[in-house]
Amino acid sequence: MTRPHLIKLNLTDISRAPIVFYTIFGVDILLNLLVLLTTPFLVVAVRRSGVIHRNFRWQVVLAGLYYNLGIVAR
Repeated sequence: MTRPHLIKLNLTDISRAPIVFYTIFGVDILLNLLVLLTTPFLVVAVRRSGVIHRNFRWQVVLAGLYYNLGIVAR
């Protein structure tokens, strides 16, 4: 497999409706940036809460870090 992409879009597909595709790309970038900016606050809030079990807090923190790593890797 020479192109391991999930969705194959060439320029002819994008040129049919560029506003739609660029809007989708823009929303995707905006949501990813929003997640990257809000995850540290979630991690701090979960770490400081004392009523949640320690193992569950670590799971939430590691899931947030893993998700952010996936966003940055894209």
